[in-house]
Amino acid sequence: MLKPVTMRDIQLETAKDTELTKVIGFIKNGWPKKSNDETMKPYFLCRLQLSLENGCILRGHKLVIPVKFREQLLDELHSSHFGVVKTKSEARSRMWWPDIDRHIEEKVGSCSACAALRPAPPRAPLAPWPYPAKPWQRMHLDMFTLYNKQFLVAIDAHTKWVECYLMEKTDSKSVLDKLSEIFCRYGLVRTLVTDNGSNFVSIEFEDFCNKNGIQHLTSAPYHPASNGQAENTVKSVKKALKIILKPTDNQNMTQKIINKYLFDYRNSVHCTTGFSPAQLMIGRPLRCRFDLLRDNTGEPSTMSLSTQAKQNVSCQQILQTKQYGGRRLIEFSVGDAVLVKHVYNNGNKSVWKNGTIKSKIGTTVYMVFIHDLGVTVKKHVDQLLMYRGCKQTDDCSYDSLTFYDSNVPSAESPRDELTSSSSSGADSISVAEGEESVAIPTDQATPDDEPFEDCSSDNDGAVTEGEQAQGNVGNSYPVRATRNVNPRYKF
Repeated sequence: MLKPVTMRDIQLETAKDTELTKVIGFIKNGWPKKSNDETMKPYFLCRLQLSLENGCILRGHKLVIPVKFREQLLDELHSSHFGVVKTKSEARSRMWWPDIDRHIEEKVGSCSACAALRPAPPRAPLAPWPYPAKPWQRMHLDMFTLYNKQFLVAIDAHTKWVECYLMEKTDSKSVLDKLSEIFCRYGLVRTLVTDNGSNFVSIEFEDFCNKNGIQHLTSAPYHPASNGQAENTVKSVKKALKIILKPTDNQNMTQKIINKYLFDYRNSVHCTTGFSPAQLMIGRPLRCRFDLLRDNTGEPSTMSLSTQAKQNVSCQQILQTKQYGGRRLIEFSVGDAVLVKHVYNNGNKSVWKNGTIKSKIGTTVYMVFIHDLGVTVKKHVDQLLMYRGCKQTDDCSYDSLTFYDSNVPSAESPRDELTSSSSSGADSISVAEGEESVAIPTDQATPDDEPFEDCSSDNDGAVTEGEQAQGNVGNSYPVRATRNVNPRYKF
């Protein structure tokens, strides 16, 4: 531990400090009406509060610190790893120098220990997927485990038509075999959305999509809400099968129970579209045993159903967005320094690391380079924080402190957020926040360039808006692939 800074040290260094010796001269001989010296501007603005006592400059009751001791005192102020607000409060009661608030913010923001363990930011507002105009344009795919059995679930985004298969194996070949069964009945989809499971991002799976003109999109790793349609379907199907299935059921019995559930599900009205999946998929309800009670006639046409369904979905998405309640509106630019939430140990642990924005893909997904790991990864905006520390260099000294302003969020329109990726690593299965949806700090005031005419009042005693946004600590994968469309279907 370094020797503490004493009053005697301040007296001796004040006499040697070039900047403070000028201030002492002005205090003794009087201040000019105007000053063109930029280094004297902060002192000129508070000149009526400055005084000289025992060779030390005071601003009110606060000691003005020479340049030599500023970095040491910053280290001591943050030695207990308090956040910005508490650190500023401690500093304001004892010391002052020009831009002390900014230097404290940068010091706290540069602390790797604080950044690594800081909490996640508030989630971004919901960005709903665009509702497809026709059936079988976009399909969402996912897998889940129940009673030590693996299941594959697929859902059409327009009709909400669900397919569910009991899987003996979960490798890419087995998944593609089931997709082939689906496509031979209903045709090829335009877009296929999955997570980053190894069976979905394998070379074999990508080759299958390329040969059949299917655009394969993947969600941001460890952000399952980005594939919300599939996650919500897994939630519904898994809950129903937990009630219906028994752990002792064999494979044949399990598939029979699944088929019965899918029949009833496809024939029931969906809460989002207002119609049953069968009505939107094949233009009529499926005939069931209840039809023996009465004869159903006069069903509306498929075109009118699609139009009404689109209106119903639009209303539901608006309600869903309001209920989701995301309030963090932020947009990063290429080259921005950020803190990246790095998830490891199969999603059980996470740590914040320094990174740089490489590109923006979609509304809320970015490609980010992580410096410690030397890799570029895909991250959702909820997994990113604006880095507020000093410039990321090997030598982060007091003189090299460079403040990073946060970006002003711009108006956003719902756009497709998921992109194709060849990166591996399975997402954890969890319940999405909403159906067919993806779950999507303040500018710092800059100094005025006005002439030094009047003595401005000081706001050192107030907690700024930026401090409130930042709290107790400083602030801190998707590429759309072009597919070679081949009109011929190849299994």
